Amino acid sequence: MNERQNGDGFRFRDLLCHADPSEPQSFYYRPASVVPERDPAGRPSLILWLGDAGSRLQLGAQWSAEEPALAALRAEIARRYPERKLSPAAIRLQPEPADIRRVSLEIGDGSGPGAFAELQQSSSSGYPPYSAVFNAPLTPEQARQAARALNGASDCLRVAYRGSVRRTGAAPLPFEAVADVSAWFPASTGTGHIRIIPS
Repeated sequence: MNERQNGDGFRFRDLLCHADPSEPQSFYYRPASVVPERDPAGRPSLILWLGDAGSRLQLGAQWSAEEPALAALRAEIARRYPERKLSPAAIRLQPEPADIRRVSLEIGDGSGPGAFAELQQSSSSGYPPYSAVFNAPLTPEQARQAARALNGASDCLRVAYRGSVRRTGAAPLPFEAVADVSAWFPASTGTGHIRIIPS
């Protein structure tokens, strides 16, 4: 989705972007979603432990944009601002300054985005990519919902960042960025992240 925003800003896919008024080559971006922290092989850092005596979910998340998305955004900026004669390589992208109030791991019942309850809160790293880590014990029902998310079911498990962004000369602007964890595992590829705890 590409959408022009107020002033000199626009939305491109899952990124909100605006120009730095003082530097023609500089632009700020704000992720509209959340991405997984990744292991050295590029897979989401998430493990769902399932066991009769108790289950647990461990995962890492980031409020950031991955490099393919930033490369596409640079190309879009060059297209949108032809008068600046910018090549994508010359464009300087910076995360919009932000204060993260809280990061939440939330469980849903699969019925829609309004039916979520918080499992655990985490503080972010305080600077880009605003990493957050969770290690949450699960009830049997919560474990079932988490497993459904890894099998591709939406509205069962999500991560939400909430806080405000700062712009020079303007009041802080509240934001919420949410990711459905099922979107991190297309075609049910999350089953490989489930581990069974021996009885």
